[in-house]
Amino acid sequence: MGGSMDKKQPAVTPSNTMVNGVKSYLVMVVLAFFASVTGLARAYRGEKVGWIRFWMFVGSYVLMIVPFLNILSGLALIVLSIWGIFDFFLVYRLRDDAEGKPLHATARDIKWAGVFNVLYTVFLA
Repeated sequence: MGGSMDKKQPAVTPSNTMVNGVKSYLVMVVLAFFASVTGLARAYRGEKVGWIRFWMFVGSYVLMIVPFLNILSGLALIVLSIWGIFDFFLVYRLRDDAEGKPLHATARDIKWAGVFNVLYTVFLA
């Protein structure tokens, strides 16, 4: 009686990303694909310019409700959009993070990143 309750549960170990700080190549490409305007792919990579772009994006959206400033914020969003387009193709080619550590990428990750690259190119055309 109670023999199954005496067994200890296996310890939960944190993922490899949490322990080693290894960042995923596919996550970076997916962020560049879906959130290219925000710069979150660069922020994930560890670059400060990614966070600057993110807060510029947030600030531009907040300023859209202010008359006359909405023109400037609209121009800022256009610039961020164009920057995001070029940034996707630059991020797609990067294989290391901002500190120079290689990004974790399996064959499947590289294949899916290629699929996202083709989809992005088709959507732009």
